[in-house]
Amino acid sequence: MQCFKTGYARSFQPPPKDIPIYSITFPAGNFYVAYMEYQPGLHLLATLYTQRIDLLHESSHWRAFIQHQIKQHALTEVGNCVHDFPLGGYTAVHCLTESHISIHTWPEYGLCTCDVFLSNFRKNNDAITTAIMEELQRFFETTRHESHCIRR
Repeated sequence: MQCFKTGYARSFQPPPKDIPIYSITFPAGNFYVAYMEYQPGLHLLATLYTQRIDLLHESSHWRAFIQHQIKQHALTEVGNCVHDFPLGGYTAVHCLTESHISIHTWPEYGLCTCDVFLSNFRKNNDAITTAIMEELQRFFETTRHESHCIRR
């Protein structure tokens, strides 16, 4: 990592084109910009098929499951939105300092779509991303799944 003192905010100079910004700190009125090469995170997207309609119908089991996953993997949740639909099914997004986990269920079709994305900002989180997706498949007792992997 390289650190460059750039003075006051109005005199900020952009970083060299080949080194993205990592973080900014503000000591004594001046600011320092630290540069570090960007490491793309792993974004896993999946459609999970299950016979466990009870797990797709309402979110109470999901809430307990995902809170356990967040705690177990030492992730930091900064907010969430979970909505149960009146006729069954739910949607949820859990915002993390590391990025997010989301789900949308269709009990009438016996499936859910979900994604797990953790950035590699301070450490490589690829193993955690993969572990959470594997736990999702176990939680829903998945009979079949379709998955996509994106590096970003």
